[in-house]
Amino acid sequence: PDPPPPTLLEFRRWQDHMLNNELIRRARRREENAARSPGGAPPAVARWRISIHEPNGYFEARREQDPGHVSGTGPRYAGWAAVPQAVPHLLSRWSVPVRCPIEVNWECPSHSPHWLLPYGGWLPGHRGNDEDHERTPSVSLRQAWADDEAAHRARFAAAIAHVRARWPAGMSVTDYLEQAAARLNATLPPARELSVQATHRTEDGLLGLGYTVTAGWIDPEAVAAPGALRWNDIGYRLAVVPAMAEAMRAGSVDDALDVWNMSGDPIRVTRFPGPAGPLYARGSNGTHRLHAARLLGMPAIWVAIRQEALPLRLTAGDLGVHGRSGPEQLVACWRGLLAKGLAAGTIEDHPTFPGLSALHLDDIVAPWLLADPERAVAWAAAYDHVYPGSLAECGIPPSAWGAADSWFSWLHTSRPMGLSAPRPGR
Repeated sequence: PDPPPPTLLEFRRWQDHMLNNELIRRARRREENAARSPGGAPPAVARWRISIHEPNGYFEARREQDPGHVSGTGPRYAGWAAVPQAVPHLLSRWSVPVRCPIEVNWECPSHSPHWLLPYGGWLPGHRGNDEDHERTPSVSLRQAWADDEAAHRARFAAAIAHVRARWPAGMSVTDYLEQAAARLNATLPPARELSVQATHRTEDGLLGLGYTVTAGWIDPEAVAAPGALRWNDIGYRLAVVPAMAEAMRAGSVDDALDVWNMSGDPIRVTRFPGPAGPLYARGSNGTHRLHAARLLGMPAIWVAIRQEALPLRLTAGDLGVHGRSGPEQLVACWRGLLAKGLAAGTIEDHPTFPGLSALHLDDIVAPWLLADPERAVAWAAAYDHVYPGSLAECGIPPSAWGAADSWFSWLHTSRPMGLSAPRPGR
């Protein structure tokens, strides 16, 4: 007799097996892209240790001799990966350059899922939810600060000394902030916030390779989108930025730490890796402190950092681009990025509406290149300010990102550039 048809549960499990295999395939393809030699002297290998990996996809990692940590011991990174094979891709995105070779040493067993995991590792009612494993990636700035408190206090004290050394004698806080804001708003106003999510929604739920979080010191100049579209024009709690400036100008280290609340109320940023280093955007908290740090010229600020995997599939709507012509224009920009070798992947054309076409992405020089032309050129200006000349080294001349129209036109010239990795910056 013929075998009985599969049950709904068996069919669903087979579907999830196929979905997980596709996630593994895409993760391995990205790992292969990251392993490409950038040319020139080979960069140093980034070595990672995985100490925890749980069946729901949660993991913890440390990078040996981490360059962004004050003591060099390496901070804790927490993450979630849809499949364990995605962990190297997630960790490689912290390297500078991104295509720096990495070694991942698993000091614990890895767990391959039998079902499609809920994105992030925990979603009650999801078929892949594991009631025995509820941890999701998070970072405690207070604990991370306490783990190396003396070094962090010393770095903050150095920032205070830096601010005071460049403060003009006799200038008031109000005048200082007004002049700094006027200068920055005239030369490099904040970029609009950018959302390049790692996920896309399907009938099976959210699909994406994952994300990681950590705590660390970052350069305030690298925060392209600090919240608000003009420096020092936030529109609420107007006394906060002047109070922070006054604490840096005349307060003790303890007083300034109390005003800035560096470890208690976390500044949250999203990290966007690029060819010579990252840019950042404000996450869910920290607008006033990010503005203050930039206006005061602080060399570094202590933040909670989240970094997403590159999306597997995206449409113009996923980036907030809607309307009659905007989506079609953005898809045309993606075609230009692919043609020039600045991105790798394929476009799935929509049979009726070109603006609904989808990009299946394998690699890109920087995630903000995926944005609409107006936003892309603003982020390019911020990038060139922090990492001068690095875009040109990738084959993107300054004339290309001078304006939205020039960006669109340049993407439609035919000369390919190719993915490359310029010298690392700050």
